[in-house]
Amino acid sequence: MKFITNNLADFPESGAIFNPRLGTRRLLYAGNHNIYYIVGGEVAYVLFIIDGRGILNDELREAGNASIDEIIT
Repeated sequence: MKFITNNLADFPESGAIFNPRLGTRRLLYAGNHNIYYIVGGEVAYVLFIIDGRGILNDELREAGNASIDEIIT
């Protein structure tokens, strides 16, 4: 958790753009965890922290036509 708060607080745009339409970014942590988040002003909102299994990443990518509210509910 310290990695997330330190890095996203200091460098909120350090993650790669994952879904441009939704503005979601993905940051890799410890080589096998994906942190998905959005930046709103000076705040980074963490949406998901998942392990590196490809199927979950593919499902999130395919959800690109959904709104953030639809993804997190």
